[in-house]
Amino acid sequence: MVFRALLWVSSRSFELRDSTHLGDGSETLCFHDEAQALAWLRWAGFDPSNLATLRRCVAEDPGLWALSRLGNEDVLRILAWQLASRRLTLVEGPSIAPPSMAPRWLDRGSEEAAQVLPSAERSAADDWIAVQLVGEDARPIPGERCRIQLPDGSARDEALDGEGFIAIRGIRPGPCAVTFPELDRDAWMSLGEADLPSRRTNGRSPAQRWTSQRRPIPDGGTTHRVRQGENIESLAFLYGHVSVTLRADARNAPLRAKRHNLNVLSPGDEFFIPALRRRSEAAHTGALHRFKRIGVPSLLRFRALVGGQPLAREPFRVAIDGQANPAIEGATDGNGFLECFVPPDAVSAEVRVGLPPQVFRYTITLRTLDPITQTTGIQGRLKNLGLYEGAVDGGEGPATHAAVSQFQMRCGLPVTGEADDATRRRLLDLHQS
Repeated sequence: MVFRALLWVSSRSFELRDSTHLGDGSETLCFHDEAQALAWLRWAGFDPSNLATLRRCVAEDPGLWALSRLGNEDVLRILAWQLASRRLTLVEGPSIAPPSMAPRWLDRGSEEAAQVLPSAERSAADDWIAVQLVGEDARPIPGERCRIQLPDGSARDEALDGEGFIAIRGIRPGPCAVTFPELDRDAWMSLGEADLPSRRTNGRSPAQRWTSQRRPIPDGGTTHRVRQGENIESLAFLYGHVSVTLRADARNAPLRAKRHNLNVLSPGDEFFIPALRRRSEAAHTGALHRFKRIGVPSLLRFRALVGGQPLAREPFRVAIDGQANPAIEGATDGNGFLECFVPPDAVSAEVRVGLPPQVFRYTITLRTLDPITQTTGIQGRLKNLGLYEGAVDGGEGPATHAAVSQFQMRCGLPVTGEADDATRRRLLDLHQS
């Protein structure tokens, strides 16, 4: 193509140019991929005069003239490919009022603009947009607040349904913006567009519990005093953050130095929660836009041992907080490890490994472990490994002494009954936390 075509988008001018005509030092708009270029072209193409210009870009190219009678979406996809592959470039011009006349070719000013095909005509309010939020396990996250700014400047703010879904119909076509106002900017990401589900059920699904009673954060942030059963993942979940943001905050440096693992905190620890930083993601009507809540649900990793030996390649089933629905099941690996997703604020998990009549049951307390430097931390880990049946009370009585001795014997450590540094390191390694 050898041309310069003029487009008008939001009172700004843009030149669509052949890449061979960039000798004037102009700054170009870069697109990371074809999908991003297509989204921009769809936005521009909502203006019929822009769509006429875009269609003419194809019709006037000798190599593409045979495609000029394709539908509008196909034309936009052709141009998106050329923008992404740098065959075409887009240069942003000044912000001025667009002329009342139809856009013209800058190097063919005497020619009339092409007429928009009838298929480009749209009703003022016959379009739609849909949003779905899923978790790390690709399953829907219900209940999260979602705010969608519509093409007419208005906004809809409501909770996602039981399938993590919201759909708005009867709106003008055009660009939109999606945000999750109770989530930090780093706590969610776009997964792009997807096909609409062929069949959807109504109401809240009982299979998901990935939402929490979100706790508001003052503008300057807040300091949270840790309670029993809380860790960095549950706090990130509670406040709408992702764990890495909390861990990296400089105001949590003293706690990082004190606790080698922020997934294991002690009641009374002080954790700083920074204010939420909000952002929006560009979207457009006529599509389902999918997003992911980062870090939700949490990943539980557990090793099933019997007599110090792993239960390798055995079927397992997990119940969270006494609830066996939804079913969480699978098989352990060759070293007896299993992985499954659990709510970040779950309290306990019951793991059953094996088939009848020989089924081994483990009751795991989640996020209630104290640091390994404390006797309660040692008792809790030995209890999860099935070596200690007493109370997790910090007492260093005969039951604790016997459990430590049994652990040391099975690990080939000197049997003293005292949790020395080598015993604590080995216990951390086997327990995985």
